[in-house]
Amino acid sequence: MRASISINIDYASIPFDDNGFVDWILDAEPGAAAAYYRGHLAYDRCESTRVHPDHKRRRLIAIAKRALTEEENGLVHLVQRRLGEEDYIYLMVRASIHIKRRTR
Repeated sequence: MRASISINIDYASIPFDDNGFVDWILDAEPGAAAAYYRGHLAYDRCESTRVHPDHKRRRLIAIAKRALTEEENGLVHLVQRRLGEEDYIYLMVRASIHIKRRTR
């Protein structure tokens, strides 16, 4: 079975809001991948760069933090792919969840 990948997004696009991000995690099969940003994440989040208006920059920061939190929780793996100069696609890959059973 091949993992599904959804990476067709426009430059500087943020395809998820917080609720959509969580919904994707809940619905995705292990190995499924989706893009959560396209651009240059570290640069584009900075207020001084003026890449995005304030409301969109704050949304980007929230999604980037959510992605990192969910990676730390073991729910996703975060990867990036370089598409060109200053153009990256940021992907989350649904992790396999292995529940450890307590032994008595």
